[in-house]
Amino acid sequence: MAHASTRSLLVNVHTKENISLLSTEAQSPNYRGLLNLGAIILIVANFRLIVENIMKYGFLLQNPSEFIKDYISLPCIISWLGNIFPCSFAYLLEAKLAHKIPQYSTRIIQFLIQCYLLITPLWVISYYKVHFIPAFFLLSYHLIVSLKIYSFGSIMYEARDAYSTKEYLNYPAEFKEVIAKYPNFTNFTHFCYFLFYPTLCFQFHYPRTERIRKTWLFKRSCEWIISNSLMLILIQQYLTPLVKNTIKVLEEENVNYVSLLERQLKLALPFLYLWIIFFYSVFQCQLNVLSEITRFADREFYKEWWNSRTLGEYWKTWNIPVHSWMLRHVYFPMVNKKYGKTFSLFVTFFLSAVAHEYMISGACRILTYWAFIALMSQIPMIVIGDIFKKQLEKSQIGNVIFWVSFCMIGQPIAVTIYAYQAYLSSKT
Repeated sequence: MAHASTRSLLVNVHTKENISLLSTEAQSPNYRGLLNLGAIILIVANFRLIVENIMKYGFLLQNPSEFIKDYISLPCIISWLGNIFPCSFAYLLEAKLAHKIPQYSTRIIQFLIQCYLLITPLWVISYYKVHFIPAFFLLSYHLIVSLKIYSFGSIMYEARDAYSTKEYLNYPAEFKEVIAKYPNFTNFTHFCYFLFYPTLCFQFHYPRTERIRKTWLFKRSCEWIISNSLMLILIQQYLTPLVKNTIKVLEEENVNYVSLLERQLKLALPFLYLWIIFFYSVFQCQLNVLSEITRFADREFYKEWWNSRTLGEYWKTWNIPVHSWMLRHVYFPMVNKKYGKTFSLFVTFFLSAVAHEYMISGACRILTYWAFIALMSQIPMIVIGDIFKKQLEKSQIGNVIFWVSFCMIGQPIAVTIYAYQAYLSSKT
């Protein structure tokens, strides 16, 4: 047999049915080499952009003193610290006074507290002309505190109502034990912990970890510092000059739309990087650091949003704390009051659109509606995506459409619109 094998006649090359590895019928081929090539191409292409940027603009990064002057705003810090008073009063109102005064009075005072929390930062930003970055984070912080206070007031109100109607007797044991302590449902220590917990939804009990992992906490803290540094580099070295050049194109008497398209394509990539780093900084680093310090155990702050095939999937998986708050305090209460699911979804998305407009327009110190329109216009696309959900689950086309429309088209256009409107507002 060994001698026979040397004869070409007896060597059959094709002995069974085989499938090309790149065909859809192939079972789990190994694409590691192609992924390595893609990574190399990505690194080389981006390194070229870095070199081109430095050659064109030089180093635009600020020294530490200029950074502190531009981005560390004393009015913002005072406004941030000033929330101690409305938060303390909200606790005093709900935990100590609400059972002594009419419920409608409690709701009115709660509404006034919400107005204070949301309007005060707008005044501070407008009066002191605060830079966009600290302004955005100040507005985000005030909005977060406002949502937390609303959740606290809502749960306390329902607990009092359940006690007065004896409905709590039918609740699970963990809730029955708490409500039976009326009016001492909670204490100030638990309320303070809630303000620092990485959640917007108030509960009488939270899952807790046994200890603080110091090494793990140090690693996440370092990642948070590095990611924030990368964001500042992207903003100062790349996005700022690109936005300024885009504004110059828009200022021309006859706008060159080909040049404007080229500006948009240049904006898309660094802004996409900024957005992904922002996600990692906030949802992976900052919220986990807060969780570790407070020993908060439920750390599902996001799901696999990067695999979203529809916009509906994205909004359900991108920001779990906000999504949970919207379901708990807007959508489910409306459905329980016999509003239709479609209308309840519309109102939920409406409030989300208003919140996004509040943060972006407020930080830009302008009064506009583009973010609101952009989010509300997604409702028909979400409905269409739900209709074709089964078809989209069988392919990656939905995910490709999501990335292209949301990140490569929508975000650069939004940045251009708000930057240009803020520029026009600064000239008046």
